[in-house]
Amino acid sequence: MEQKSADTAVDKQRDYYSATASDYDAMHQDPEHERALRYLVGVLDMLDVRSVLDVGSGTGRAMEYLVKARPSLQVSGVEPVEALVKQARTNGKVSARRMVVGSGDTLPFPSASIDCVCEFAVLHHVKDPSTVVSEMTRVARRMVCLSDENRFGMVGFPRNLVQYLIFKSGQWKPFYRLWTKGKGYQYCPEDGVRYSYSVYDSLEQLSAWADRVVLFPTGTQRQSRSWAQPLFTSSHVLLCAYRDK
Repeated sequence: MEQKSADTAVDKQRDYYSATASDYDAMHQDPEHERALRYLVGVLDMLDVRSVLDVGSGTGRAMEYLVKARPSLQVSGVEPVEALVKQARTNGKVSARRMVVGSGDTLPFPSASIDCVCEFAVLHHVKDPSTVVSEMTRVARRMVCLSDENRFGMVGFPRNLVQYLIFKSGQWKPFYRLWTKGKGYQYCPEDGVRYSYSVYDSLEQLSAWADRVVLFPTGTQRQSRSWAQPLFTSSHVLLCAYRDK
């Protein structure tokens, strides 16, 4: 009988990325995160950010984008899957000194040591995103940015609203565990292990740390003229939480 432990899910995910490392870039063409990067560069300029850490860097695509867009930025990355780090170095996207092997729940960086700490499509692969976000706020000096899924904007408005109401009632986790037949996560060939997540899950945590929070819709738009933008209308959202100087 297959075990349902968190460790089993973590192993599955790392095995998945190790096996697909050479095809990673071709398999994961994500326009929502490309949009997020364009927004992010503008915010970095506005806040005069000098250093960035990318958590869950994969093959270093976000790092490469930031370095090309702003060559003066000090860009670092941390990635738990060694095969992806090796692929990043093989592709020549990042230098060996820019990316290290490490986990988002124990970032190998001192507290308040980097201006901006960001992630792209990482937290929906994590069983406990709050632990990773806590580490991001520990390391960040000025800003934390999440570019990730929004479960409340994935389908049409009536179903999005129903999911939101279930979530606000505190019953989402048992509902989702029942829906996934006890696992609490899904597994698909395109993305490996994935949990149900929305950047709004981390909103309260980041609002307690930051002075300001800004949300940018980056995903598939549904009813884009709705007053509920982007909560019920965008499948992906960039959340930027920052502290005033």
